[in-house]
Amino acid sequence: MRITVLGSGHGVPEAHKKCTSILIEVGENRYFVDAGCDINVELSNRRIPFESVKALFITHPHSDHIDGLFPFLGLLGWFYTKVNPEVYVPNEKCIDLIKFYFDTFEMQIRPETKLCTVGDGVIYDDGVLKVTAIPTQHCQNAHAFLLEAEGKRILCSGDLRHPSIDFPDVYDIDAALLEAAHFDVKEYTNIVKERRFKSVYINHYGNYLGRINVEQFRNLKNDISPIPAELTTDGFEINL
Repeated sequence: MRITVLGSGHGVPEAHKKCTSILIEVGENRYFVDAGCDINVELSNRRIPFESVKALFITHPHSDHIDGLFPFLGLLGWFYTKVNPEVYVPNEKCIDLIKFYFDTFEMQIRPETKLCTVGDGVIYDDGVLKVTAIPTQHCQNAHAFLLEAEGKRILCSGDLRHPSIDFPDVYDIDAALLEAAHFDVKEYTNIVKERRFKSVYINHYGNYLGRINVEQFRNLKNDISPIPAELTTDGFEINL
């Protein structure tokens, strides 16, 4: 399994950091967690067949996590007409917004396009990847995702209110991709150690308002050692 951080940033523009999107590859199957950046461009640049995209999962309805979904669905409407991934969005309002967007700009969204809402618990299992949605409190209808494939367990935290409040109740994670836009990363220390995480990747961060800096990350890295921790960048790859 390969995980590629296509966008490691947040909603405030910074040089060389696109908004959040994570690509998961299991064999020839591809899946996305969030689509904050233009995933059409990312797929094309990597010469990844659109036909290999099986599902997309959106953690919550903020623009830096969902904006790239619209051009993707638009391209499926008129060009990649045989591509039919399942698309999981936070709520019915998101589905209504997608339909309104396409109606407003006189674009086509195919009737067979599978738009689903994210519920709590197992939301997807195609025999290759199993996805469990865990509610968080960052905003209404926000979720973290536990992804399981090839005997590995990956946690994508999504945005959280605070680790002490709404960190997902999961253990024995092979790779944890943890957001760092809303609090000091040291707040993850005890959770990572107590939950027996095998590796940690700090994602969805930026330097605005001093939310993360080299010293903060160094403290986390030292505190959870020997568990490895890394800061992601756009294009960062994890092989499990």
